[in-house]
Amino acid sequence: MSKGHLNDRSTMPDYKIRDDNFHAWMKHYQDAPSISPEGLPTSGGHGFIDQRRMSGPTAVSDALHARRDELEGAVGPDRDRLQLLYRAETLYNLSPGSRSEVREAMSDLIAYDRAHGHPMANPHRDLNAEPYTPQEQAHWHRRDGRSLTTAEQERASGLDWNNPLAHQHKPAPMPEGTWWLHPANEPKRQEALRRIEREIEDARGVGAHRPVPHLSADTVRQRREITP
Repeated sequence: MSKGHLNDRSTMPDYKIRDDNFHAWMKHYQDAPSISPEGLPTSGGHGFIDQRRMSGPTAVSDALHARRDELEGAVGPDRDRLQLLYRAETLYNLSPGSRSEVREAMSDLIAYDRAHGHPMANPHRDLNAEPYTPQEQAHWHRRDGRSLTTAEQERASGLDWNNPLAHQHKPAPMPEGTWWLHPANEPKRQEALRRIEREIEDARGVGAHRPVPHLSADTVRQRREITP
């Protein structure tokens, strides 16, 4: 689905940059509030399970088990998203060696959210400071022909989901272009790119005075392409 945006090597040539960018996205998903109103079940899951934020020998397995139960009880669009979320969480917590695969799974989740207008897929928006609008909530809960649950229908009028006047506020649009680059990680990325360029220039300088095949500019680039 995503074509591996979080694995994009043209914008993130070093695997460390890709890892840092992934963790910035993961924190963004963990810290954002749920788009479902308080007191209602989430529509398609929320947050991101992270073993680093948990304590206890069974905390991660318990959380993943609860997520799997949530997935098995879901239908339609909610199930579609929960499948992506559960896969990314499972790979991250149970397969730490497959970092490229984890980033790919996270890319699929973000791509789904972008395609369906979930504001969480906008890395420039702090959803605690700029909360979801009624229009965004209504759109998400009706995505792909999803029908509102009885509880959601009871809350819809009070939440202005059906009030056109409440839909006049237009939040910032989703970023285009290299949207997968999380702004929180941009200083690290820029510094890493400068470091790589210095290494390439140093390699070129060495080659100009004393040819060293294993320290060519191409070799430096190839080393950066090695993905753990």
